[in-house]
Amino acid sequence: MLTVVIGTPDCGKSSFAEDVALERAQNELIYLATMIAYDSDGEERIAKHRKQREGKGFITIEKPYNLREIVDDIKPDSTVLLECITNLVGNEMYENTNRYKRSDEPGIMGIDIDDLCDKLADDIKLLESRCSCLIVVTNSFMDLTGDTYEGETRKYTDAVNAFNDKLCRIADDIALICKKPKGDKEDENI
Repeated sequence: MLTVVIGTPDCGKSSFAEDVALERAQNELIYLATMIAYDSDGEERIAKHRKQREGKGFITIEKPYNLREIVDDIKPDSTVLLECITNLVGNEMYENTNRYKRSDEPGIMGIDIDDLCDKLADDIKLLESRCSCLIVVTNSFMDLTGDTYEGETRKYTDAVNAFNDKLCRIADDIALICKKPKGDKEDENI
């Protein structure tokens, strides 16, 4: 079973996904971490997530890319929370550029987004086939004007959005988490 939890940054989707994982867990509970800390902000974010799941029974596996390599380490009755697709896509693009490169354009600009999405979807399907429940967290990049991002950033956001679309098409469940405007006294998430 594949559940996609999608939302804007800092909207509470990680907490929501952890709750879903805890609710569905029948045996081993795995947190598959994909973030690479390149700076102190990254280290702080990782520390925040570690503290957030502290004492909940998660076994953490850090695998920022090449998910196929850890599939054999997952027990068939496990519940896996993959945090997060946004990092995974970026890591695959920058760390495995040649796996997806289909043109002579420099760096990630030569990556074929469809090829990237197909291969990552195959990895996700393989992981899903190995565990009893896979919950993936991802960010949504909304660019309604069409010119907010340029160059490599645009390539990256296009790749994340394309992969999110592909994930949602193969998912059994989709949870969209949106943060309410500041000042709203009700629950921050809808």
